[in-house]
Amino acid sequence: MGARSNATEENGYNEYDEEHAFDHPALHEPQPWIWVPRDPLGLSGLLVGELTSAGVEASDVGAVMNEKGVVDVSRGPPDEEWKGGHDH
Repeated sequence: MGARSNATEENGYNEYDEEHAFDHPALHEPQPWIWVPRDPLGLSGLLVGELTSAGVEASDVGAVMNEKGVVDVSRGPPDEEWKGGHDH
């Protein structure tokens, strides 16, 4: 998984495009994070840990689910810049 090259060959494709022409984009393009709300049982922490250890970006920061299943979101997604205050 390398950086995309801007060097264009005669046919209009660069080496990166040629190398990944038949790959699914999820194999070589950046993917969005998995964002799960924290929950009273702590299952989100387990899920985030498993996903992270498998190489998947994941977080439970900024979203909390209460015992009735209602989710309170206190910030933007974890893969976006946040300037709105403290994370909790």
